[in-house]
Amino acid sequence: MYLSFTMINKHPLGLIFGFLLFISASNITAQDFKFSHDPGDTLIAEIQNNISTAHFIYQVNETDEPLILKWRLIENTIPEDWFLELCDNTTCYSSFPNNMIMDTIEGDVNAFLKLTVNPEGDTNPAHMTFRVSENGDDANFKIAHFQFNPMIIDNVLDEEAGDIKLFPNPCNSELFINNINTEEITNIQIINMKGQLLVTKQSDHSIDVSPLRPGSYILRVTTKDRQLSTVFEKQ
Repeated sequence: MYLSFTMINKHPLGLIFGFLLFISASNITAQDFKFSHDPGDTLIAEIQNNISTAHFIYQVNETDEPLILKWRLIENTIPEDWFLELCDNTTCYSSFPNNMIMDTIEGDVNAFLKLTVNPEGDTNPAHMTFRVSENGDDANFKIAHFQFNPMIIDNVLDEEAGDIKLFPNPCNSELFINNINTEEITNIQIINMKGQLLVTKQSDHSIDVSPLRPGSYILRVTTKDRQLSTVFEKQ
């Protein structure tokens, strides 16, 4: 921002006036947001097929005053075949309005946008994006973006997973594998929830999982006669 003080700069009072004018103009353009998003403006979720899961972005009041927010849907790529439900604070919508005023939030009570989704077998990523703003002050806004990535784990888990016992589970270092039928293990694989092979190890009853990021993974064990798969949690 550039302001010209050619005439008033000849006098000390002119300098003071010019400085105050600059500060005033700067404050006009500055934006003090009255709320924040938790966990953030963008939520990325790996979701499992054929299971409905709820996902939240909270609006946290950063002031000591009551705050009324509103939202507007600005983009939606979620297919009609998905199960989808939108809730804000205490209200849930079976059919989506384009915009809505939310309940007042104050003190330790937060507002939220909640999406409950089930891809119903679809494996394509999808998202919904909202513009959340203070009611009566559209300049005080934030974008809330939900990104959903369905996990591709079809045919990875099997009905005989109970034949494998893992410990400790959850685990943050060495994961030990007990095959209750005492079959010789010839190969161990770790697969992420998208079906991607991450680690493979030959013939052992344990595997180091410390390099993995925290989350859910599939452990696939190969014996002489079969393959067995189960899920473990990396801390």
